[in-house]
Amino acid sequence: PDLAADLRMFREHGSRQRYYHEAIGVNSRLDAIQAAILRVKLPHLDRWNQHRAAVATHYQQLLANIPNIITPQPTPGGESAWNQYTIRVVAPSGIEPEIYRDRVRTSLQEAGVISMIYYPLPLHLQAVYQDLAQPAGSFPVTELVSNQVLSLPMFPELTPDEQQRVVYALKDAI
Repeated sequence: PDLAADLRMFREHGSRQRYYHEAIGVNSRLDAIQAAILRVKLPHLDRWNQHRAAVATHYQQLLANIPNIITPQPTPGGESAWNQYTIRVVAPSGIEPEIYRDRVRTSLQEAGVISMIYYPLPLHLQAVYQDLAQPAGSFPVTELVSNQVLSLPMFPELTPDEQQRVVYALKDAI
């Protein structure tokens, strides 16, 4: 049983609990059925990425003037697949960033808007990298941003009306 648990952990990026890594692992969860499905989906990838880019552009417009929100900025000359649309929720003075962000997320959830916090713990604080001796405070900007990030709904079929609903809920939460 211990070996099986360890192998499952290595299969899941070295993680027993999502986004908290104990060891360096891999993503090796693709089986033959998933490969067959992906083979059918692959011809649609460019179109889906274009739709995601359009969704991201619309989010940029809708979120442009909302206080306490920092939108993602594409790298000049780069191209994003927009797998996620992750904003930064900046807490007002006197409120801990993580507490404020989590309040906003709870408010979104109560409004029926699903959001995610991807990678809540910076790499240097993951158990797998403790031997690098980079304690909390070593990368203050990284640690701050990890307590601000919140990913909004993002998928190629997300409609402008659905995005507007997300943004209304976000404005109410802020």
